[in-house]
Amino acid sequence: MYSAMHDCKITVLTATVADNAIVTFRGVDMAADGGYDGVCFVFGVVDGSVVADFVPKAQQDTASTFATAADLAGTAHTFSSLTGVVTAIMDIKGPKERYVRPILTVPNTAATCIVCCTAIQYNGRSKPASLDSTTTNSATSEFLAEPAEGTA
Repeated sequence: MYSAMHDCKITVLTATVADNAIVTFRGVDMAADGGYDGVCFVFGVVDGSVVADFVPKAQQDTASTFATAADLAGTAHTFSSLTGVVTAIMDIKGPKERYVRPILTVPNTAATCIVCCTAIQYNGRSKPASLDSTTTNSATSEFLAEPAEGTA
């Protein structure tokens, strides 16, 4: 049975407050746990006003320090926030280098907004995936196989 919790590595990279800034999230190791085929970055923006021109992109490097990081071609795209929560998804299949990180350019907004990014590494060589401590613990994570109807 396929399960995102058991077949993917899900990592909350960070949540921060930003305005007119470039937010560089920590990277993920694509060779960890035997290796992953790809990573999907899910960006979230919480903003109280309509704002255009949030620009996510991705970089890769051979070292975890990202000292010689290079942008991945075609990853930059623009999305707008509406009043409330807005997400953008970037899926990178088969990066050529071991470490990949997301970056989000936050435009000058009327007020600061909350931005976050979650990484979902998929098609791991080892199952079950070792989930990141920022995502899984007994209080916040739960796996249910074919649950019956009833009181939640």
